[in-house]
Amino acid sequence: MQSSLMFFGIILIIKHFQEGFRLNIFLFILSQAIFALTGNIFIRLTLMILSIFSVHYFPMYRFPDTMGMFFAGFKLLKLRNNIECSVYYPTTTLTDPVDYIPSKRAWLRFHRYLRFSGSKLPSWIFHLGLSFLNYVQLPVQFESPIISKEHLTHVRKFPVIVVSHGMACNRNLYTTFAREWASHGYIVFSVDHEESIDLPTGSSTKELNAFRFTQVKQRKEAILRLLDYISNPENIQDFFDNSGVELDLSRVSVVGQSFGGAAAAYTAMADKRINGVCILLDPDLESVYEEMKGKSVNMPLLIIRTQSLDAGILRGKDNKEMIFELVTNNREKLKQSMSCSFDKASHISQTDLVLHMPREIMMFNMMKDVNAVEDFLILNNKLTTYFLDIMLYEKDPSGGFASIDTVIRKFLTYAKKVPRGTKLIVDKI
Repeated sequence: MQSSLMFFGIILIIKHFQEGFRLNIFLFILSQAIFALTGNIFIRLTLMILSIFSVHYFPMYRFPDTMGMFFAGFKLLKLRNNIECSVYYPTTTLTDPVDYIPSKRAWLRFHRYLRFSGSKLPSWIFHLGLSFLNYVQLPVQFESPIISKEHLTHVRKFPVIVVSHGMACNRNLYTTFAREWASHGYIVFSVDHEESIDLPTGSSTKELNAFRFTQVKQRKEAILRLLDYISNPENIQDFFDNSGVELDLSRVSVVGQSFGGAAAAYTAMADKRINGVCILLDPDLESVYEEMKGKSVNMPLLIIRTQSLDAGILRGKDNKEMIFELVTNNREKLKQSMSCSFDKASHISQTDLVLHMPREIMMFNMMKDVNAVEDFLILNNKLTTYFLDIMLYEKDPSGGFASIDTVIRKFLTYAKKVPRGTKLIVDKI
């Protein structure tokens, strides 16, 4: 018995340093201990079946293939005040992948968010049971050369997308989207935001919203600092190793998910250098509602919401109503804007985490179904890419922006090809 337990311990140590653990490791440890203590064949067989089942019960999906012409390159951009950005761009050169979790500090945000949401998961279980994420790698090409501008089909400059992540997320958790957009010729700057997850205790809803709004303004300043950087052609030449890259500063778009959606919308209203399109993935608008009330982003606007935030994070004003109001206020671009949702999608299904730890997310009560997580991401990818390409580059017969109906038609044609495709619900506003 001692020799078998010692052998199992050695295997665990090797596994920890080679690929990490998932939450089912605790079942394996318990099963091995019972297995060693009993000679009952039925119990041993039952434990073997449970162990095998747990492997199937905890699936892990790979990143969806990109649908554009190029691979996605990756570089890290460091700005002043410790602001970091993951930069995704089109490339044709294969190099090395990149670690999924950029730092221990970034990963700890997610645990703090779980505790903030009511989870009692101890930190040691979190670190041990999810340590496999430290070994996941992004299917991007680290520091590969960017394509020459002659490869671009629309113009000879690269359109820009700025991404603001959700609270407790990090700059790499939207790689599925960023890879896809980069494969179509976009340069994507995903900004990392370091901020407090916990709210001040004993505060009113108004005070809590004021606290979160202060964080939104901090995010806006980080995005503006990035815009300052990319507006200088010399900075871009230096970052891309004097490769002749020119950014299309007439097509600078912004994307945000959850709390990042609030920051994206607020920043788009504050700075005219954001002049492309605005894409909000299930935005939490409660903290910025009073500041944005009656205002317009004044650019094509796509909001993909879920039912998760309809009631509002802080249980104040209905988040769905705020989303509808934001779209309605976008009067000059109303024909190029829409709010929509995918049936049965969850808030976290718009991040890469659902690919790597779908069952764990269900256990954290953040998602109800693991069966269509790949399809949700693929469909979100395709809808946002159609929206970007059509709104930025296609014109109607009069020379104005194409209609949102064009986006819907193309997307629905594509969605029929997805085996488990979920229904797109366009909100009537």
